Amino acid sequence: MSDRRQLSVERLENSLLRIESPGKNFEVDKLLLAKGALLAQSENAPHLTAEEVVRLQVERGLILNPRQWYLGFRQTLREWSTVIDSAKNLKVMNHPDDIAVMFDKRSCHELMRGAGISVPQSLGRVRSYEELLARMKETETDRVFVKLAHGSSAAGVVAFHCGRERQRAITTVELVRAGTDVRLSSRQRVSN
Repeated sequence: MSDRRQLSVERLENSLLRIESPGKNFEVDKLLLAKGALLAQSENAPHLTAEEVVRLQVERGLILNPRQWYLGFRQTLREWSTVIDSAKNLKVMNHPDDIAVMFDKRSCHELMRGAGISVPQSLGRVRSYEELLARMKETETDRVFVKLAHGSSAAGVVAFHCGRERQRAITTVELVRAGTDVRLSSRQRVSN
């Protein structure tokens, strides 16, 4: 970023700050993915290298490495938090630490549950279809919402019902195949 766009203590003093969502800005997404590349790699999470991120082209609705995106976003928020906490007479509408929790559904769920707020039962972290079925059987649950751990509230959500004889999934996610490449894309229409 150029100096005029940098978050600085001097610019924040005696101000009111509201941090907006990064929204649907592909260039911002690329910056966050690049910032999260090494962090995702260190966790052995699916990731693109910073060099691969630079070459990405706009693809509407693409769900691309949400953990990597979140790690880059969280790192940016941590950097901002340091600056914000140093500014005098600054009123913050939404602190970066709180935003980081809001974009991490597992942490947010635990925080609310710990505060006594009624939240739906969680099956915990599920890494595969087989694990989902096993957890549903263990908890005697036949209907769940499967969500990405990070990102926008409804992006990638699947309403899944497992009956005795059949299963049904309703989602706005679409599998997009291009040769051997398979990607997930979020669409506005619901599909079964």
